[in-house]
Amino acid sequence: MPNAEDFTLGQWLVCPTRNTLTNANTTRQLQHTPMQLLVYLAQRPGQSISKAELLDKLWANKVVTEEVLTVAISHLRKALDDNARSPRYIKTLPGKGYCLIQSPARSAKPARRHWRAGALAAMLIACLLGAALLLALKPKPPEAMAPSPAAVDYYRQAHYLLARGESSDLARAEERFRRALDLQPEYAEALWGLARVQLAQARQTPDDETLTDSARALLEKARQLRADFAPVHRQLGWLYFIEYWEYQSAQASFEHAIELNATDPETHLLFSQFQLAMGEYSASLASVERYIELAPQGYSQPVTAWIYYMADQAPRALRELEKIASVNTTADADFHLSAVKVYDHLGRDKDAFAHINALLDSSALTHEHGQLARAQFALGGLDALYRWLLNNQIEANVGHYTPPLSYARYALKTGDYDTAIAWLDRALVARQPELMWLAADPLYQPLHAHPKFQALLKSLKLNRVTD
Repeated sequence: MPNAEDFTLGQWLVCPTRNTLTNANTTRQLQHTPMQLLVYLAQRPGQSISKAELLDKLWANKVVTEEVLTVAISHLRKALDDNARSPRYIKTLPGKGYCLIQSPARSAKPARRHWRAGALAAMLIACLLGAALLLALKPKPPEAMAPSPAAVDYYRQAHYLLARGESSDLARAEERFRRALDLQPEYAEALWGLARVQLAQARQTPDDETLTDSARALLEKARQLRADFAPVHRQLGWLYFIEYWEYQSAQASFEHAIELNATDPETHLLFSQFQLAMGEYSASLASVERYIELAPQGYSQPVTAWIYYMADQAPRALRELEKIASVNTTADADFHLSAVKVYDHLGRDKDAFAHINALLDSSALTHEHGQLARAQFALGGLDALYRWLLNNQIEANVGHYTPPLSYARYALKTGDYDTAIAWLDRALVARQPELMWLAADPLYQPLHAHPKFQALLKSLKLNRVTD
């Protein structure tokens, strides 16, 4: 079966050229590699295909582990609504590989017919007249019913609980959103709220991808029900960007959210971070300045300093940090995290370590480890500290995110580029969200010419950012 041809697999229409799976109810977008994996399996249904062969064919000339194949199979199963324990589509053959157990079929295409021009014109006219008559007779769909007072009350309770930001309130918020939806199944705002709960739960259990997929389905349903509800478009924009790497869909969603509500500061802040990842530095800075203009809290948000740093404007980022420090009597963790990156980038090691030290104090490190970290800096500066953090696999976030990405950054800071690439590969397998700014972050500039780094960017669909 040629790679470009559509085919059916059970209830699904598989479109390799568009990377989509479609059934009677929904269309799901796949990443390129899982789609190519499905196509490869579909060429030999019923046959055992070894892991080695799949890795060789789909990840040729790339240094990867079997984890990338496991992740791709997992994405396929979720997209197909398949189950590894009782598979309908993909069977795992322990110690061997995988097998597509349902045979694909070619997608039916209408046969080409030749018509005389006069007959074709007559048919077109008849079709248009028939369509017009059907439209005239077809009843207009009823407008969505306004939610009942009881549903609204449940929604407001849930929204309050979710806004508190306490993990212990998530289950209570979910229960109330579901009660609202039991009373009003097409309550778009409640669907949006339930999706936000599931995304918060997904952050607590990052290995459970079903929560993210469920949240996406809820948001897309809410968008269909209320196309004028800007928060849904904003949430979808961020989800398409950070979780699914569907950048065109993300941009369209953010832009539509701004069209619907141009004065929502959060949309501009999220959009600025997306634009930054896409290498659109001027547009990103304009968006963050719009955020600061719209939101009083924007004046003292460390994320603005981080955005200036990422746009390779470290002096401006430093001014933002100084501005924040002038109005805040105490610095929080976000401030320290941004300050480490800015001062480190400027070569102000002592200032960077002052903020690392504050993060060490608030981390879960033992007192002994904290003392050892301080001793390393005293002996050899940041290079010695970063080497020690890497060698001892310290997981605390001291300004360079969390493992495995933090280990890549430590290796890079000490000049060990091959080790940095190896840890970046692991971060890719783990789908660590901070990888979205891999092409934009000035820290990675020494790696831009490295073929394996370019392969990483290609996997993230970010290679054009550094072209």
